[in-house]
Amino acid sequence: MGYGRGVGRELRLIDPTSIYHVVPRGSDRGPIVWDDHDRDSLLGDLAKAATRYAWEVFAWCVMTTHYHVVLRTPAAGFSSGFHLLNGSHSRRTNRRHERVAHLFQNRPYAVEVKSDAHLVSGILYVVRNPVTAGMCEHASQWRFSSYRATVGLAEPPPWLAVGALHELFGGADEFGRLVHDGHLPVSDTNGNR
Repeated sequence: MGYGRGVGRELRLIDPTSIYHVVPRGSDRGPIVWDDHDRDSLLGDLAKAATRYAWEVFAWCVMTTHYHVVLRTPAAGFSSGFHLLNGSHSRRTNRRHERVAHLFQNRPYAVEVKSDAHLVSGILYVVRNPVTAGMCEHASQWRFSSYRATVGLAEPPPWLAVGALHELFGGADEFGRLVHDGHLPVSDTNGNR
């Protein structure tokens, strides 16, 4: 180690063929959005990152203190994409709310999805998150997630893997039923509401 250099954090290795459940969280578990304008802004940044870095997104949901994205990224698209997404949102939100502190806590939490069962569990957990948190009674009422686009209530963006989701769940109706049957599997990211 060179003189005057500290120890850096461990390099994160992202497999471009794997799917990840990613959760960027607000600093000190504080808010990353204050209102619907901020949520729409964050979704706009998600669309830019997903488009620019060719992300294949299976689910997303914006909450108050964090957001979830279940996705596959090509080589070099993970870090660059989240840097663009979180950096743009932080700068805009801090200007809008006259803040100077860091908006996001460290780098995003990311768990590699190891099986179809894990993928199903993660997607259901993500779109059910606002219902579980008491922000709405039905996932269709929360327009800041991928649920509405997945079941045909909103136009899906080109980077949302709707076809793959329908194949995984056996169609939009079955997906909707599983989201609301009350027996959701536990996600590896519990506690990230």
